[in-house]
Amino acid sequence: MSRLSEVSVEGLAPVYSSPSLSSLYNRFFKRVLDVFLVLLAAPFVLPLVLLMGLMIRRDGGSAFYTQDRI
Repeated sequence: MSRLSEVSVEGLAPVYSSPSLSSLYNRFFKRVLDVFLVLLAAPFVLPLVLLMGLMIRRDGGSAFYTQDRI
């Protein structure tokens, strides 16, 4: 049996959708994958972000954007 279901609207091409990650196992697996990918990417991304912040600060600007509220 297919896991896709067809959603039809008159005059438009049919759209196929899959069920959401509603089971506990699927949500847990997705969470583990997300955390793993963040931990894998963080050592490469964070030094670049810090370097850019330091370069902006050295140039005389603020590393964070601030705006006066009216």
